[in-house]
Amino acid sequence: MAIRVLLLILFIGFNFSIGVSAEGPLKAAFIRDHQLWIKEGDKELQLTTGQYVSSPKWSKDGQFIAYLAGKEEGGKSNLYIYDVKKKESYKPYPIIEQMK
Repeated sequence: MAIRVLLLILFIGFNFSIGVSAEGPLKAAFIRDHQLWIKEGDKELQLTTGQYVSSPKWSKDGQFIAYLAGKEEGGKSNLYIYDVKKKESYKPYPIIEQMK
């Protein structure tokens, strides 16, 4: 019984002693005036212009931001990927035209 209590104490102590730290500066992606922005430290950088942007999502490794962009709210929108290292956006899929 004493061994179980000791193991429980060690297990709880180990879980609370694990620290979390960021590998680099923290970044946030957000929408302002329907445009995609990124904030790193005290700096803010606008990533898009002239589009209606929504739904930004970070990749798990923090290298990419996926977002939807179109010409107007409620209209057609396309998926774009912003590469944080290359500082450029691209469409991961080609446009597929509907056949009439």
